[in-house]
Amino acid sequence: MTDFKEFADVCKQIEHISSSLEMTDVVSDMLKSVSTEELPVVTHFVMGDVFPAWSVEQLGVGTSLLYGALSRSSGLSLKDIEDLVRSTGDIGETAVAALGKQKKNQSTFSAFMGEEASISIMDVFDRFLDISRSSGAGSQSNKMRNLQFLFNSSSSEEARYLARLAIEDLRIGVGEGIVRDGISKAFDIPAGEIERGFMVTNDLGL
Repeated sequence: MTDFKEFADVCKQIEHISSSLEMTDVVSDMLKSVSTEELPVVTHFVMGDVFPAWSVEQLGVGTSLLYGALSRSSGLSLKDIEDLVRSTGDIGETAVAALGKQKKNQSTFSAFMGEEASISIMDVFDRFLDISRSSGAGSQSNKMRNLQFLFNSSSSEEARYLARLAIEDLRIGVGEGIVRDGISKAFDIPAGEIERGFMVTNDLGL
């Protein structure tokens, strides 16, 4: 299983790249490194999507739910979270700022105990899937628990991209064209074939 940290590291790297060719190279390397099970998930994640366009699954995480999860995980008030959102203009940076101090203390303790908490890419997907399937009485509480679990299990850097994924806005500039070319390079498949397949399936992850 690939740690979500590896995905977060790639996102951070891409965020500081302006060349689409360089982005394609980074995406290609990442796609080659993950398992067959993880491949469609990573393909969607890197574009800021949790599920493919054709899927009936909808994540449906609103700002109030996300702010609430960050508040509970960080110990800050909802007003503090809202103030951070206003000052940073980005839920990802808000997550880093809100969780940063707590995560630093948590990391120091974990290192002392010889235990480093980590979550995998599939852990994140499974939690998001559970959120999307929550309905009826108790659904909001279940969604909150899943988001809290993700934030509590991640580093502040991972939390940046978890928070953005939760609202499906990754903000790293990777779109369908870069992913198509990344797949082409990673698996030596002509880009035209991938494009034709995408037109039929509406899913680059397939």
